[in-house]
Amino acid sequence: MGLLSFLNKKVVSIDLGSYETKIVEGRVKNKKIEIDKYFSFLTPVKTYENGYIINKELLSYSLKEELSKNEIRTKNAYMSIKSSSVFTREITLPNVGKEEIDGILKYKLEEYLPIETNEYIVQYRTMGKTEENHGQKQNILLMAMPKEIVEGHFCLLKNIDLEPRVLDFQSNSITKLIDYSSTINNKYETEEKIFALIDLGHNSTNITILKDGYMQVARIIDIGGKDLKKDIINESAEDIAEKIHTVFKYYISREIENEIHRILLYGGLSNIENVDKLFEDYYNIPTTLIEDIDGIFILEGMNKYINCIGSLIRNEDE
Repeated sequence: MGLLSFLNKKVVSIDLGSYETKIVEGRVKNKKIEIDKYFSFLTPVKTYENGYIINKELLSYSLKEELSKNEIRTKNAYMSIKSSSVFTREITLPNVGKEEIDGILKYKLEEYLPIETNEYIVQYRTMGKTEENHGQKQNILLMAMPKEIVEGHFCLLKNIDLEPRVLDFQSNSITKLIDYSSTINNKYETEEKIFALIDLGHNSTNITILKDGYMQVARIIDIGGKDLKKDIINESAEDIAEKIHTVFKYYISREIENEIHRILLYGGLSNIENVDKLFEDYYNIPTTLIEDIDGIFILEGMNKYINCIGSLIRNEDE
């Protein structure tokens, strides 16, 4: 799978959320993910929102205190980001090499993304190849993250005496983790399957569609656990399911053979009783809560730390 880690050294991987922050200390070594420590804490109110740092001083203090309390001495830091301000777009290009792709995007980027390019950091991931009338093409997923978000997280890590090494997009993190594994929950094989991965968070929901190890769609909708009304949980969850359905319809309509074999749920809201059954009934697609991924040992809370763990994996093209 071409997995690399930063010189096989330990890394502290941080998943900042507006409601809760998750942290894992570990590394990828000999194609195995080793987890040494993991913990979470409530993010101080009004310090972090939709990928933007609102109160750097208070957030820095809180992070530094929690790292010290949990005896984290590792300095190399990875962070995973989820923000509706991140633009994604699927495009098709000729089957050319990386230098040619870089050249095309340099001159045509504004045709593909509705952004001021000097205000964003843009990266791309290959989504596989297709045969068309005029030869082989390759599908590319563009991801554009505001420089304000990138620079804010870089400064935050520096402020708490960590060395920023990687800033990862959460859809990319979960893609790597599923591609790394061969089975989910010791039961469901990942090879040659199309998964809809749904991160049910507090403020928003992240939807990633994965086919044969390649990310096909990455979308964030601004509705999450905070929008659920406890007295009518099923009705509220259906509001989320309806918005997710729009993303599903978009993916399925792109090509005749597109379908979704299984929905995989993770994130805080996924622990609500019977939420998997609600999604399965709504879409008529088998739905599973991620509880275990082969090759990773963690005593409890695998579901909560998925974004942190996925960020530990570095592919050769990153």
